Amino acid sequence: MSVCKQVLHIYKVVDGKPLGTSLGHMGCYLLKQGFEVKFHIVDVEIFDRSWSKLSSGQLVHKLGERLQHISHTRYDKTAFEIIFDGYVSFIKSGGLIVLPIIDEIYLVKQLMMGPIIAIVNYNFFNNNSKYK
Repeated sequence: MSVCKQVLHIYKVVDGKPLGTSLGHMGCYLLKQGFEVKFHIVDVEIFDRSWSKLSSGQLVHKLGERLQHISHTRYDKTAFEIIFDGYVSFIKSGGLIVLPIIDEIYLVKQLMMGPIIAIVNYNFFNNNSKYK
């Protein structure tokens, strides 16, 4: 078993299918290990680009409001609660979230400042619908 599976909780949705570990909860783990963690997020299903100038407290508040109005064919309510809890826990633990426009110049600048871990979904790389 990998170290990650030993220390990070693998969440399951109501029907028992594995949801995995949310990005926010992974960020919390890295913060506890002493790393400085900043998420550069372009997920417009959960985050709103108009939130880019909000404080951490305001962002937590907006996420709480957003959770009440979000639904998705792939995720049930419990799954969204886990995902949102991860982001809220991450922010409350001192993690930073920025909502940039990401292009090649932005990525090169980030790489020059230090290592990054890019999490890009399969659908993005393969031009597939998220609902296949």
